[in-house]
Amino acid sequence: MMFIIWIKRIAGMSIFNLDIHTIIVLLVLGNIIAVIVLAAYKIGKTATTAYIEFITGKLFQGTAWALIGMRGNIPDIISANIGNTILLAGIALETLALITVNKNSRKWNYAYLFFALSGITAFWIFATTPNMRVAVSSLANCVFYLSASVEMIRSRGSSRLRLTLGILCGLLSFVLFLRSWYGFFSHTEFSLMTPGYVQSLTFLQAYSLMFIGGIGFLLMFK
Repeated sequence: MMFIIWIKRIAGMSIFNLDIHTIIVLLVLGNIIAVIVLAAYKIGKTATTAYIEFITGKLFQGTAWALIGMRGNIPDIISANIGNTILLAGIALETLALITVNKNSRKWNYAYLFFALSGITAFWIFATTPNMRVAVSSLANCVFYLSASVEMIRSRGSSRLRLTLGILCGLLSFVLFLRSWYGFFSHTEFSLMTPGYVQSLTFLQAYSLMFIGGIGFLLMFK
């Protein structure tokens, strides 16, 4: 019954007036399905560090979106703080894996560890209101995607697939920056579920990149 309700919601949505909660549910399902598919693909085979990072990142994101999607039904400390902590860690692992899918890099491992710890620490210290939660989490994720975008685009010998993923990560980082700007400077409440063009673009791109990134990672891995 709930699945039918979600389908009806999606069918009635304008591309710029998305039901944020529905997209969050789809992000949970999409990431969990990706974990199952990726894990099944590697049964009986040795997984590289990047492969483990990518699967772990997807698992973290699925768990995080589930907690974030229950906002209002569970304590904010769990939904907002713990949920966003896991989300930041998951996106950091996924974008790091996209960069290092063919070659491990100690430089990027340390860089993303620093980015993740800085973002998580900033969230726990400064994200005390709905606006600041949106602002800090969006800015931290913007750093992850922008770093991945620059590296994938500028790398010598980048394939068309790698360039495409780099461009998509760059577009998402730009929208996340706008979302962060709204969080910092909006004079009205700008929270997780606030409707609007920036919100719709952010979640639509995140949802699209979830699938394209998963397929792209497997193709680059092969």
